[in-house]
Amino acid sequence: MGKEMVKCCEGLPSAILDFIDFTKFREHTLVWEMRGNFEPFVRKSQEDGTTLKRLTLSYDNLPHDLKQCFLYLGHSQDHSQIEAEKLYLLWLAEGLISVEDCGREEMLLNVAERYLEDLARRSMIEVHEDEVTTVTRFTSCQLSQQMRRLCLMKNKEQNFFKVVDGCRTHQVTDSSSSDRLSIHFDKYGGIYGFQIDHAEEKKIRCLLISATQSQREVVWPQQLSSLVKFKYLRILEFTGISFQVTDLILEGIEKLVHLRYLSFRDCTMPEIPSSIGNLKLLYVLDLRVVNTMVIPDVLWKLKKLKHLYFPLSFKTHGARKLRLDGLTDLETVTNLNLKMCNVEDLFELYNLHYLALSIHGSLQEIDLIVKLMNMNSEARSLRVSLEVSKFDCYTEERLTALKQLLGCQSLIVLCFGGHISRLPLHEEISSNLAKIVLDGSELMEDPMPTLEKLPKLRVLVLSVDAFAGKTLSCSAPGFIELRRLELLNLQYLEKWTVEEGAMLRLSNLTIVNCKKLKELPKGLLSVSTLQQMRVKGMCKEFKESVSRFQDELTITIED
Repeated sequence: MGKEMVKCCEGLPSAILDFIDFTKFREHTLVWEMRGNFEPFVRKSQEDGTTLKRLTLSYDNLPHDLKQCFLYLGHSQDHSQIEAEKLYLLWLAEGLISVEDCGREEMLLNVAERYLEDLARRSMIEVHEDEVTTVTRFTSCQLSQQMRRLCLMKNKEQNFFKVVDGCRTHQVTDSSSSDRLSIHFDKYGGIYGFQIDHAEEKKIRCLLISATQSQREVVWPQQLSSLVKFKYLRILEFTGISFQVTDLILEGIEKLVHLRYLSFRDCTMPEIPSSIGNLKLLYVLDLRVVNTMVIPDVLWKLKKLKHLYFPLSFKTHGARKLRLDGLTDLETVTNLNLKMCNVEDLFELYNLHYLALSIHGSLQEIDLIVKLMNMNSEARSLRVSLEVSKFDCYTEERLTALKQLLGCQSLIVLCFGGHISRLPLHEEISSNLAKIVLDGSELMEDPMPTLEKLPKLRVLVLSVDAFAGKTLSCSAPGFIELRRLELLNLQYLEKWTVEEGAMLRLSNLTIVNCKKLKELPKGLLSVSTLQQMRVKGMCKEFKESVSRFQDELTITIED
């Protein structure tokens, strides 16, 4: 009964206290009637507003900075999860994070994460931790329904954030409202009824514009046809918008000289205008669009830039390489393609804390990245996520390069595609590796005795004949931190053994198209943390062996 009650109260201590007060003097028979049907009783216990009063007291006890950070959660339109890293960057661009709280060798992003953790500790929000810590430890956060009510109420009282449905008719944003505006285009009907007061246009500091997946190609309201009128903007974010329909919305973007944060996340945009090179105060630039984008060689002009997110696929004019020299404040760079950028410029990014990049078959680029990671490795706090494709190690030279790469302590994520033949000894592999994906490696020797000794490994994926042998063996107490294991398309695998006491923190297991594997290891029965298992394309005997786990976890079996 306790678990059901806590679930209905969304884990909020204040809501739980209200429910306890509600039931304290009720007859035993009434309390027994609640069993399995807590929701209406919990709702009734909250009708008098006591829960909201308790939550308001929690809000009132927050420090001023945390109050503003909490109110920022009201920018979303619904009860959905909010990406933690994006939230941190918005806080930073607003100046809500105190530089005084920043320790040595620490980014303001880390301070922002402490703020979020503090809100979670006070039961104001729920946070979700990432499997692998790259830039941040948390992936997302979420408000309970009661907390969201409080957040929206306080937002309205203080005119902190104005959230507008762009498709509702007769909706006017008046000049007395907030200087932060979030517009959602979710139900496009051909007519836009909202209007922005002209006096408000000039004072808006934060403008967030989003569309759902099905409404990417919205027809822009006339008031949003030019950005010149929003000349004091510090934050400008587009989400899910198609700029193939119109480029009018970016007219005058070079006039937004106060802009700190510019994002085109999940948009469709053929090319970013070269005029963004005039945004000298830009702090965050997010170009993670869904298509291949053309990027002009102007990024080097953004001397204040700290966080740069490239799209997964991009090109330059005339195959010209992008300059990154002079961007000495850069702390985060993701989706970097070394074929499109001057590699030598990376060695001048002395404040770089996180780098995510891809390399396609180039030995020279591997050598350069190894050199970068080893450069002053003790003095730098650089963390690297690297995706290597089409890198077959048939020569001793390439095997040596791989060995040097695996030994870099800055490397935390490695996705490697190509023939390896053998892994180095575990003593020669970085102890900081948290995620390893091997694809097509064709290892003949069992990699588990080596990989299970890596102290921080949380995710392991063996895919498409990464292992070409017959037997995998996991011994105790190996894989002490492993959370997720995936065995995909290992056509030669016939037997897998797991000793009792191995993988004691495993929570997610996926096995796909390992058709010769007949049985799930009995040792997994001792793994009490295992919550989800996905099985696909396996033989009948294997599926039958899974049945002994049916009562313990969520199992998905597909043909």
